[in-house]
Amino acid sequence: MVNERRHSDPSKPVVFELMYQPNLGLATAVSRCALAFYRQYVSDTDVLSRLRIASQELLENAALYSLDGETSFRLEVACEGSDLVITIRITNRADSEDIARLKESFGGLEQAADAREYYDTLMCRVAKRERLSGLGLGRINAEPEMQLRYEVDQDQVSVVASTRCSKEVADE
Repeated sequence: MVNERRHSDPSKPVVFELMYQPNLGLATAVSRCALAFYRQYVSDTDVLSRLRIASQELLENAALYSLDGETSFRLEVACEGSDLVITIRITNRADSEDIARLKESFGGLEQAADAREYYDTLMCRVAKRERLSGLGLGRINAEPEMQLRYEVDQDQVSVVASTRCSKEVADE
């Protein structure tokens, strides 16, 4: 459900949150729903593309790596000065091996001098099928130019992607 405080109190974020049991088929449906939510606040097609890609990749990761089949998908739109900050958070339980791979993937993202070049390297790994790739995180980091971070609390993992756009762009 969309929090309609958008009109009554712009100082509070608007939140859409879905608790669900992820699978690859649902990832696309939920991603479409997220895109409809973003369109309420953003009209710029480049920003919408970034948000769609990030949502789809995070939803697919949840379908692949959720330990117990329960996932939280949270979208937030907040005003910060003359900007909108849009945040996507996916949270689920993961096993220790998947958490280690997540940390390794983020380590590679953080060490890469060029995000697009690193993404190209990841694509080559997938083509060679060397191992699980981290390709989705690389794609979010390189193509949509989102800011990425992760949080781990025991076996609870959250991956958070966020971007900024001007309110003028959002109000077009």
